[in-house]
Amino acid sequence: LTVITNKSLANNSVTYVKVQRPWKDVSTTGSETSISAGDRCLVGTANGTVTISLPVSGLVMGDEVEFADKDGTWSGNNCTIKSGTNANKIDTANTFVLNVSNTSVRMIYTGSNVWRTQAWS
Repeated sequence: LTVITNKSLANNSVTYVKVQRPWKDVSTTGSETSISAGDRCLVGTANGTVTISLPVSGLVMGDEVEFADKDGTWSGNNCTIKSGTNANKIDTANTFVLNVSNTSVRMIYTGSNVWRTQAWS
């Protein structure tokens, strides 16, 4: 639990809180791993490619998921993110391939069955 800021607004104290889950290891090859909204995944592909399925139910606008290249091997063994259903899209596609080593990606659910991506290295 991380307190972002504490401000006073006309005698009312307001505390903004951002809850972040701890990072979890996702290194299973050969099968698809399902995740939940709010998950932060250290994705290890040293032993082969990894496929992750995004959550499909109970989503609300602003839900996020994060992925980071645990082993620095995405350029050789990539990680494929699947939208989980044909109704949901990642930007405009059903899949998003993470194939640049040592990068991290955040996906934000915008409502209207769309996940938007932000990447950095």
